[in-house]
Parts: sequence; C-alpha cells; structure tokens
Amino acid sequence: MFDAYVNKEIFSGSPSEGIVHSGVWKHLNKKGKFIYADISSHPIYFDNRDCRLVVATDATEKMRYQEEAIRAKNSLEALINNTEDQIWFG
Repeated sequence: MFDAYVNKEIFSGSPSEGIVHSGVWKHLNKKGKFIYADISSHPIYFDNRDCRLVVATDATEKMRYQEEAIRAKNSLEALINNTEDQIWFG
C-alpha cells in the first residue's frame, strides 16, 4: 500500500510542487516494534537534479495520546447513555 502511494502521489508530481504531507503511517522499526511515523517531503535541487527530501518524524506518543482521548470519550459517552440517572451539564 505504501509503495503504491509513494509512486502515485509523491514521485509522480513535479519537485516544484512544494511540501507534501503524506500523513501518519504505521512503521515496523528494526527492533521489531511498531511505531507511527509522520511523513512529509519537500523538493530540493541537488547535484544538478530535482530531488525530494523525505522526513519521517516519530509520532507514536501523539497517536497514543489521541487513542487514549478517544477511549476516554467513548467510555464517558457509554456511561452517560447507559445510566438511568439524570445528568446535567452547566
């Protein structure tokens, strides 16, 4: 899936298009652990050729925080929806 995306989206365009944010991808590192990587790229000119510099930033903690927030929200909604008590927000 990633190879198809890279070939279609990143390398099919002109390097002059500017910064491309490819999103957050799940990655298996060399220690065998899954991490999340936020991928973006930027055109550069190097060695008399148009190139693209790709940057991968570890987004694992950010994704874990977002997943925890979603779980907490879902738990709160389940509690509210499954109680017979009246709940008031002020």
